[in-house]
Amino acid sequence: MSDIVTNPRPADTIVTEVFDVTSDGPIAIAHGGVDMEPIESTYAALEAAVGRALDVLAAGEDGIAAAVQGVSVLEDDPAFNAGYGSVLTRAGTVETDGAVSDGRTGRSAGVGAVPGVRNPAALARLLLRERQVALLVGDAAAAYAIEHGITPEDLVTQEQRESLIALGDSQQSVFTGRRVPTETVGCLAVDQEGAVSSASSTGGLVGKLPGRVGDSCIVGAGFWADDRFGVLCSGSGEAAIGRQLARRAAEHARRLGALAGARAALVDLIETAGATAAIVLVDSETRQVATVHNGSSFPVVVSTPGRMARLGEASEEVAA
Repeated sequence: MSDIVTNPRPADTIVTEVFDVTSDGPIAIAHGGVDMEPIESTYAALEAAVGRALDVLAAGEDGIAAAVQGVSVLEDDPAFNAGYGSVLTRAGTVETDGAVSDGRTGRSAGVGAVPGVRNPAALARLLLRERQVALLVGDAAAAYAIEHGITPEDLVTQEQRESLIALGDSQQSVFTGRRVPTETVGCLAVDQEGAVSSASSTGGLVGKLPGRVGDSCIVGAGFWADDRFGVLCSGSGEAAIGRQLARRAAEHARRLGALAGARAALVDLIETAGATAAIVLVDSETRQVATVHNGSSFPVVVSTPGRMARLGEASEEVAA
């Protein structure tokens, strides 16, 4: 962790940003989670993630493969609360959540509270093939991983052991001073034909109850993809589940446009739940990428072949 200390913004302050993709071709977007430090190493990892996703698309694979491969870069980086960097449950174990959504078919799959699986988004991609199962959790998900050649790992790091001890009963982030959010990571991919795919991954809440499942693997809550929009959320998982945050953002965006739609969904969450959250949304028709959050930061990288942009380094603040 760097020496940066950021004072949390009031819950009624929303930070918004919109990016217009002016070139044709595929788009890849990766985020590091609300309240993730917006420092050089964070953006470098996000740039590596979108680079991986674009390479997968260039190789002729589909958007789901691209989004999953992009997320895997972040899952393998211990700086992020996903995969190898996942926070610990109050029992001192790692349980990961992940999901994928295919906008072309409207189908999604998720895995939750999976012990020892570094790449839960990749496991969710395998589950997507099962027509009768959309969500698999706990030991059953771990057994499914083993059946498909994925061996559970010991993902507990010394840094996360120390973080769990330091957190104690405060449930406050050392970085922001606010209650620790999920810091979910994710990747959105828009292929050459405009089809949208999403992939999300997280270790959840530090000190969470074993077996707790957050919004990252609940379709419509933490992730969404349809015939036009792709959405990923980060922050209070319970609030996002209750408000179906990702799906509502897409619905609002269809009526109001990308930025206004994402903002409307976040305003609703703030007013009804008083929660901290972030949304990144891509509109494959207008080729706009919108981000909104009421946290201290929300680092996002958008990339197309030959162009890359960092969002979250300097954003506009507006009252909710």
